[in-house]
Amino acid sequence: MHALRVMHASMHALRVISASTHALRVISASMCALRFMRASMHALRFMHASMHALRFMRASMHALHFMHASMHALRFMCASMHALCVMRASMHALRFMRASMHALRFMRASMHALRFMRASMHALHFMRASMHALRFMPACQL
Repeated sequence: MHALRVMHASMHALRVISASTHALRVISASMCALRFMRASMHALRFMHASMHALRFMRASMHALHFMHASMHALRFMCASMHALCVMRASMHALRFMRASMHALRFMRASMHALRFMRASMHALHFMRASMHALRFMPACQL
């Protein structure tokens, strides 16, 4: 009878040891699951940081596009300034041509004045010659 009780107690002890071993395995599996969850959390953090890096790269690309557009705008402004300079030079050339035209008109008027003076000089010579002719004409012809 005592031997049965000892065997029963031994079997109970074996069951307790088996249950403890199972509990240790469950704890070990839970630790592995926790480690896996921790690694997954680190992976998620890395993916989040990578997403931020991609957003930063996208913003940098937009900044480069803006700089490129600004460079084109500066080139357009430079070309516009050159066009204005050319227009200003053309305006100065037109003013010079207008002044030259006025100078030509003045020269033409001066030439007409010289012709008038020459004609007046010829008329004076004719009048002088006529006076000389009148001096030497006999009184009877007057």
